[in-house]
Parts: sequence; C-alpha cells; structure tokens
Amino acid sequence: WSVIEGVSFSLRDGLDAMRRAGSRVDEVQLVGGGSRSTLWAQLLADVLQVRVLIGEASSVGGALGAARLAALSQGELTDARIAAVCRAPKTLHRFEPHASPAIEQRLTTFRSAYRALRPVFSSSPTGSPP
Repeated sequence: WSVIEGVSFSLRDGLDAMRRAGSRVDEVQLVGGGSRSTLWAQLLADVLQVRVLIGEASSVGGALGAARLAALSQGELTDARIAAVCRAPKTLHRFEPHASPAIEQRLTTFRSAYRALRPVFSSSPTGSPP
C-alpha cells in the first residue's frame, strides 16, 4: 500500500506544480496496469482531488497513445485528422474525489520525508535516487 500511496503523492506534487503554472485539471484518465485497480483509482481521486476516469482499453492506454502519436506524425495535422485519431475512449468507471484529512496528513509527512532525504539523493554518484 505504501508504494502506491507514495506514487500517488508524487503525482500530486506534479499536479500541484501544473496548477501553480496556471493549468486547470478537473479530471484525469488512468491508463496502464494500474487502471485495473479500483482501489488505486479511488486513492488517486482522493489524493489528486480530481475525478479519475477509467476508459475502455485503459490497460493498454500507453501503447495506444504511442500508436496515436505515430499516426499523427504520418500526415498533415488538421483539426479533422486530430479528432479522428485522438478520440476519447468510452468511460467505463468514474471515481469522484473525497476530502480526507488522513490522506492530507500522510501527504504532509511524505513531503517532509522527501525534503529531509533530498541531500541523500543529490549525493549519489548519478545525482538521482538510487
């Protein structure tokens, strides 16, 4: 559980950075193997405080995205072409965010631990976490 919670908290930090830069995000699509876990989908909704959607074929969403990029690279980028190639998948499940003081407290602890460990990461030979 701690691993998926840690990944979720890292995604929250990224989303918060996007918000500080002016992006507005109301919902996200969960793709890849994690999209098979309704438990993780709800945790993400609660941590990110956005609606999480799981669409048709979400478990292969990464591959589908790569295929779409390849298809788009093969011709002129018109609005019609983009619309044809980048259709949104049919939504199968929606997870609405719930406020959770417990999650916010664990997020605060996660961020404190990360700040405390940052010098350890930067002193590794590659400059990144081991």
